[in-house]
Amino acid sequence: MAISNVSSLVSNGVGSGAAAVAQAENTQKSVVDELSRRSDSSSSTQLSALGRTKLSLEELQNSAQAAQGVGASSTQSEFRNAVQGIVQSLNALGTAVRQATPETTQSGQNAPTDPRSTQALDQVRNALQEDGGRALQQLGVAQDAQGTFSINQRRLEAAFEDNRQASLAALSDVAERVERAAAQGLDETTNPSVRNEAPRPQAASQPTPVEQEERTRAAQRESFREQLAAQLANTRNYAERNAVATYFSVATL
Repeated sequence: MAISNVSSLVSNGVGSGAAAVAQAENTQKSVVDELSRRSDSSSSTQLSALGRTKLSLEELQNSAQAAQGVGASSTQSEFRNAVQGIVQSLNALGTAVRQATPETTQSGQNAPTDPRSTQALDQVRNALQEDGGRALQQLGVAQDAQGTFSINQRRLEAAFEDNRQASLAALSDVAERVERAAAQGLDETTNPSVRNEAPRPQAASQPTPVEQEERTRAAQRESFREQLAAQLANTRNYAERNAVATYFSVATL
């Protein structure tokens, strides 16, 4: 789906109101399902472990950007959907990193594990704990021993009803930290020089088909990211930001 189609959603008013929220929520689910499908795929053209991490980081970044559109005039439904979007993206990232197991070479030996996926996940989790996890608690979000995030819906809704201002501030704080950490993770997974180079096999004279596919996708995602920033600048509320960010995610699949 081209990103140009998103501008028509906003300009025609389709990106606002309950219908847009429901549409964006359904589309967001399809993005998570697609991420899961790709992670489970065993085809020869599947993304590498690091490629899946990058895709998950981009989805997390988009969810955080959309959540920052929630304001004083937002409804409880928009507030809940924003928190759910971040939590779903956090769990998708965790799944991608857990599945980033060493690949087996033709000689039967395990290829060196690229540590950048784990580093990116650690950065996101550390960002969430900068305040000791208080903002997450305010939102009714908890993390289990396996690193999976979940939402206590009753607590989330009660917090919004009892202290809307504090709940909105907590969401804004979490979204800003998550977006910053996801952007840093993307920079470091895309540019190995930002951190220590990951162990690599001896360089080949020509890129493999998988590497070539990833390079093409990276160029496309960078172009889409620039267009996304321009589209988000023209949105007026959470529903529009969520619709733009979600359709951008689908466009990059």
